[in-house]
Amino acid sequence: MTLLRLAPAPDPATTLIEPEPGRARLTTAPRPTPEQLRLFVDLPTAVPDPPGPTGIRRRNPRLQGEIGLSDAIAFFGRRGFTVSVPLADNQAYDLLVELDGLVCRVQVKTTTSARRVGVWKVQLATRGGNRSFHTQKAFDPDAVDILFVLADDGGRWVIPSVEIDARTSLLLYRRYDPYRVGSGAP
Repeated sequence: MTLLRLAPAPDPATTLIEPEPGRARLTTAPRPTPEQLRLFVDLPTAVPDPPGPTGIRRRNPRLQGEIGLSDAIAFFGRRGFTVSVPLADNQAYDLLVELDGLVCRVQVKTTTSARRVGVWKVQLATRGGNRSFHTQKAFDPDAVDILFVLADDGGRWVIPSVEIDARTSLLLYRRYDPYRVGSGAP
C-alpha cells in the first residue's frame, strides 16, 4: 500500500508528495509540534452533540470500536477537519485528520470501564489471536500523533501521544482533564 502524507509545501497548490515511479516510498514529514497539536485540543465547541441513545457497550468489541471510529470521524469532521480513513486496518492509526496543511495520525479507543466517578480505564494495547496463540501489541506513541478516546458516558478526550507514558492501559484521571473535549451521548 502506498501512503502519501500531506506535508507543508512552499507552494500551497502542491501538497502531495509523489512517490518515485515504480517505487512506493513514505515521506518523512516532520512531526507536529506541541503548539500545533493544541489545535486538536482547543477545538471549537460551537457544534453541539446530537441527541441519541447513551452507552457504547456492545457484545462484539469490533462493533464498539466502529462506534468509536464513527464518533471520531463525526467529531473532527464537524469541526472543519478533513478526515481520511485507511483502506486496511493494519496501521497503528485509525484516521488521518488534516487542518491547514497539518496532518495528524489518530488512534481511536473506546472504554466502558469506569474505575471511579469520572475516571475511565482505556486499554491501549491491541490484543488478538486464536486458540493456538495469543498476541499483544503495546501502544507506540511514535506511531500516532493523537489518541482519541470515547467513553461509555459520551466523554471524549483528544490526547497528544507525547503526553502518554503508558503502553498497555491508561487511567483517564485529572491529569488528562485538559484534553477532555466533550461529554454527552455519542
